[in-house]
Amino acid sequence: MTPACYTVADGVTFLSIKDDRFTTARITVNLYAPLCEETAGTYAMLPFMLRRGSRRFADTTAFHRALDRLYGAVIDGSVSASGETQILTMSMSCIDDRFALQNEEVAASCASLLLETLFDPPLENGVFRSEDLEEERRCTLESIAAQINDKRSYAAIRCKEIMCEGEPYAVSKYGTEERVKAVTAESLTDAWKALLKAAPMRIIYQGSGNGEAVREAFAKRLADRAVQELPPVTLKAAREPAVRNTETMDVNQCQLVMGLRTEIAGEHPLGDAMRLACALLGGTPHSLLFMNVREKHSLCYYCAARYYRQKGVLMIDSGVEEASLQKAEEEILRQLEDLKNDRFTDEDLEHARLSILDSLMGADDSAAQTAAWYGAEGPYEFRTPAEVADGIRKVTRDEVLAAANTVMLDTVYSLIPEKKEGAQ
Repeated sequence: MTPACYTVADGVTFLSIKDDRFTTARITVNLYAPLCEETAGTYAMLPFMLRRGSRRFADTTAFHRALDRLYGAVIDGSVSASGETQILTMSMSCIDDRFALQNEEVAASCASLLLETLFDPPLENGVFRSEDLEEERRCTLESIAAQINDKRSYAAIRCKEIMCEGEPYAVSKYGTEERVKAVTAESLTDAWKALLKAAPMRIIYQGSGNGEAVREAFAKRLADRAVQELPPVTLKAAREPAVRNTETMDVNQCQLVMGLRTEIAGEHPLGDAMRLACALLGGTPHSLLFMNVREKHSLCYYCAARYYRQKGVLMIDSGVEEASLQKAEEEILRQLEDLKNDRFTDEDLEHARLSILDSLMGADDSAAQTAAWYGAEGPYEFRTPAEVADGIRKVTRDEVLAAANTVMLDTVYSLIPEKKEGAQ
């Protein structure tokens, strides 16, 4: 399904995706802001503040009754990051118009209510209500604190922070605890007004109709804007020698994370080749890292590589025993060299290609997955999963080698067990 794309206002694209596979329709609004330590914590709270209601439906009961009258529509908010961009998302799901009992235009009514929550939230003396702010502050602080619970995820975050210190990419999508605690009703209100006026936006309609009424509703409300363009992504060469950092924590299994840089980012011509090279290295159960570091040499519990296209960064993470840390690192780097030096079979390459193609086939298995795909693509240009799949099919072995040979180690981070008192 190729979306119909419209420009409905300055810096605002509207994607209409006609899809009658589901009984529901979905409207998603993405606002894009530079990922910045000073503002990330404030922005992270906004989608959750806005999903609470509108001035017309200022209390929870009234707002939920309004949703119930729209056949039990559901509103939600989320925050994410892609490259050096923070993405604030508001979405509403509702019954598809073709199932409405009285032929109502449910999607258009949901668009109107969603616009109310965005532009006319319940305020008190011109600012967000203090009780709402305190509840969302608590939830955001809990999300920040919870990042340490999953040690694999935590280690990846720490490696990224060390590797990209001073770069926007190192900033958490939730911001910092200190910044979140400092948010006031006034600063949050100012941030909300600024984003609605200046942030690039992508609005996505999914349903059996063409979304014209939804598009018109947003075009009318977003007519007067002065958009600020997103800054270009920061690209740096890998440091030589690589930076090393070891931290201790009460863990049973060591986490070894290696951060690597490549010049291939964004819409680079070798982007598809890099995606395939990363899958071949460590993205599938048939990858070089899995088959050699884990299966052949038994040096880790898992070993995987991920390519972050918007930033031009690869991360390789593994769970290992402390005694195997050095050997695991050496073997991982050996497999990277094998990839660079064309020491892999055609079968290895095709396994990686098929794995990517299989995952792309499932990119639109749900409306939420489809919306997430196009939201992460950014506010302006986009490629459909089918277009990416077509690009992956065309990647040659030489292109994979060219992409792989741009990859250089920058950072090695190890999370190891802290020494118990009295332990030998």
